[in-house]
Amino acid sequence: MQLRRVRGPVLDTLCARLRRCREVACTGRPFIEHSSFPVLAIDTSDPRPSWRQIADTVGEAIDVGDLTTGDVLPSVRELAAQHGVRVATLQRALQALAQGGGISVRQGRRPVVAVTASKQQHESGSKRRKPSRHDCSRAGCRRHQCRPMQPKTIRNIHSILSGAFAAAVRWEWIERNPADSAKLPKARPRRPSSPTPGDIAKVLAAARETDEAIAVYLWLASITGARRGELCALQWDDIDLDSGVIHIAWSYVVRDGQRLRKDTKTHQDRHLAIDPVTCASLREYRQGVEDVLKGSGVRLRGAGYVFSNGN
Repeated sequence: MQLRRVRGPVLDTLCARLRRCREVACTGRPFIEHSSFPVLAIDTSDPRPSWRQIADTVGEAIDVGDLTTGDVLPSVRELAAQHGVRVATLQRALQALAQGGGISVRQGRRPVVAVTASKQQHESGSKRRKPSRHDCSRAGCRRHQCRPMQPKTIRNIHSILSGAFAAAVRWEWIERNPADSAKLPKARPRRPSSPTPGDIAKVLAAARETDEAIAVYLWLASITGARRGELCALQWDDIDLDSGVIHIAWSYVVRDGQRLRKDTKTHQDRHLAIDPVTCASLREYRQGVEDVLKGSGVRLRGAGYVFSNGN
């Protein structure tokens, strides 16, 4: 649709469809969600190991175009339950595909198909092979079930569109921002549930029996409310035990295999006061770390991480 033809009613229709189903292509009529993922069958007479058979099957689906760039693959546990294959075998197969560039794997997210061979063949002018025969019963295809999008997510989408339309007005592509007249759903305020002090005490008691560092980490998380990355980025120079102050200004992240100490998620630093009990616990924890390092002839540095196995 041309930019100047977008009006408030168009955005209202979009919001209404998203409130009904998060799939924009859904029209409200029943249809089958076809799975393009191939059936994983292991042939015991095949000399190739099981993980290689699975990797080759998925790689062939990528080559013929059954799986295209950007397709999100099922999780390992979903594949194991659906195809009856061991989790370890699937993990090794996906790892081999990632090393070959067929898929992209990121921790905490599902694998995604990278640049496919079929796309490369299309760009080079060669003919694309026909996709393999599809069997809904074996592929696990199922009826579509509408899942409404949360009002807060719809408002976030509207915010992005509004910013884009505002830029178009600024560049004189359109005369007014159509998002200003759109009607948005009301987002209910979040009511996060916090663990009770009794539950926290049980978790801390269990942590002290296994690892003192984990216990101190959980204690700081419970009294400061700091994010996981912020606590992992803490260095001893950031803690003033004499004044009882913790300076949180960094966050620890892992990007593309690289470990980085960057600014916080909100790009702001803050100083938090800690009570004498916490100071005593940190002193005791630090003394234990120093005693371990003395046995190796190493001195604890102020730039060393509070929670670290190496420095």
